[in-house]
Amino acid sequence: MGTKEKILSAHKVKEYALRAIAVQPDDASTLHVLGRWCFSVADVSWIEKRLAATLIASLPESSFDEALSFFMRAHKSKEHFKSNALWIGHTYTKLKNKANARKWYRIAIEMPSMCELDHQVTAEARECLSRL
Repeated sequence: MGTKEKILSAHKVKEYALRAIAVQPDDASTLHVLGRWCFSVADVSWIEKRLAATLIASLPESSFDEALSFFMRAHKSKEHFKSNALWIGHTYTKLKNKANARKWYRIAIEMPSMCELDHQVTAEARECLSRL
């Protein structure tokens, strides 16, 4: 998929996820997807946004605070969601809140691992924690 198509599909991803939340407001997976979507959009630099708007199409808007709100709703809905805890840690890192980032990386590490992905999440959380 080209860059323009990716930008245009980004708008659709959020639209469809919001529709799913309207039907099932407490679905942890969809809330997590929305958090990841917001995080990704918020992580695009100002220069990249301006360049994309000039050359292709305007990027959607979001913030790390919005991402955090979706991740926290997902956590409230499903407390033992290891990947979600990791992304809460990432979001607090972006918000420069090291104390909460450490807390959530530790939570992700302490949650039981049920599959290979969980082991990868644990390793990533440990690495992120060591860098704080």
